[in-house]
Amino acid sequence: MEIIHQFPQPDLEKLGKLQIEENGGFFANVQDISRNPLALYLWTQAPFYRKQLLKHAIEFAEILAGRPVNPADFPWWEIQYNHMLLIRTTLQQRFAFNTVNSRLSGVKGILRQCWRLGLMTSEDFFKAVSIERVPYERKGVVRKRSKATPI
Repeated sequence: MEIIHQFPQPDLEKLGKLQIEENGGFFANVQDISRNPLALYLWTQAPFYRKQLLKHAIEFAEILAGRPVNPADFPWWEIQYNHMLLIRTTLQQRFAFNTVNSRLSGVKGILRQCWRLGLMTSEDFFKAVSIERVPYERKGVVRKRSKATPI
């Protein structure tokens, strides 16, 4: 028995209007919103979280470009492993490890959309997203574990 899942296709006209209206015109100059990896990534996320994710995308694009840029026009598909290291290192200087890991997941999500759209090769995609998570860093007093006493 073969099970085929039918997933609803996004209404691309609604997608374009949603992004342009909610995000201050970032996607106003995008010719085909259905081919924009950032727009598609935002569309796959919960509506209440999209604005925050867009702020993070702006931050990533500015880190890589070294100046303010429109994240909708940014060439996300050109991101490589060394760019991911730059993002991770910059974020580590600003935030705690869990925040850095959460935001790195956002970049990986955008890159996943680039790969799905055929804008990146599989090899380039997997190299870029292979960046390690920032390890947990416990600050303060380290307690020694006590041995369990038999009952």
